[in-house]
Amino acid sequence: MGITLKRMGEILSAFNNKDLEAIVESFDEDGEFLLAAGAHPYGECFKGRNAIRTVLAERFAAVPDIQWVDAHTWISGERAVTE
Repeated sequence: MGITLKRMGEILSAFNNKDLEAIVESFDEDGEFLLAAGAHPYGECFKGRNAIRTVLAERFAAVPDIQWVDAHTWISGERAVTE
């Protein structure tokens, strides 16, 4: 089953609710999470559920009131991007 805009909305809600396990489970075991800021032109890439869990736990601890609003989502095949 492919990713849908509805599913991406559910994942965005998990981000806004800081539901770390729901977020992590939405990624394939070898999935990638990109942060816009980082040392590379694309920002920083975190591969695999453990790396994603770690970086998001750190982000939520550092910015406890973080929210993703006015998000725009694109889907191409099995890849999805929200900004």
